[in-house]
Amino acid sequence: MALPYSGRSQNYTFTEIKTDSVKRDFKRILIVSFGSVEARSFCENLSEQLIKALTSDSIDAEFNYLGKDQAEGNRQFRTLDKMRYDAVITLIPVDSAFYWTGNITTTTQSSNNVIGQMPITTRSRDVSYSQTFNIQLLETADQSKMLWSASLYVFFDPGKMKIYKDITKKILSSFRKSRIIK
Repeated sequence: MALPYSGRSQNYTFTEIKTDSVKRDFKRILIVSFGSVEARSFCENLSEQLIKALTSDSIDAEFNYLGKDQAEGNRQFRTLDKMRYDAVITLIPVDSAFYWTGNITTTTQSSNNVIGQMPITTRSRDVSYSQTFNIQLLETADQSKMLWSASLYVFFDPGKMKIYKDITKKILSSFRKSRIIK
């Protein structure tokens, strides 16, 4: 099995699955997720960017982590006062998180006029995280009504914050195209 090397790739795959293009005027959105420590970290960072972007569109948003597994998440979700919100965005892990850390050693030859060729060894640490999520936007009044959904696969170094902004832009662009937000 070949392990991914995040130094080569910082990417995500975003696939819109379903959209309801009826114009909405949301004022408050609740973002929820559950999952492993890695999934929680990813969802917290993504939600932070989503909240900033939604706030700039005059939409109040809040994030709640609901627990480590789906059963706990469902239990916690039932206890939330969802009626304070117009809609709920769910970030649902589809598979297990793949988190890899490793050391990379690179040796190159350096020319030196005094000594001649001399090997130079550099070491670096590589971190990779990958996971697939289903993202859904549900209307609070009728939670069985899915307004929008997408599949998101991420593969990146979780310390690189730019990807969260890129994914947020993609989600909000899709929301605007679908007339979910202005």
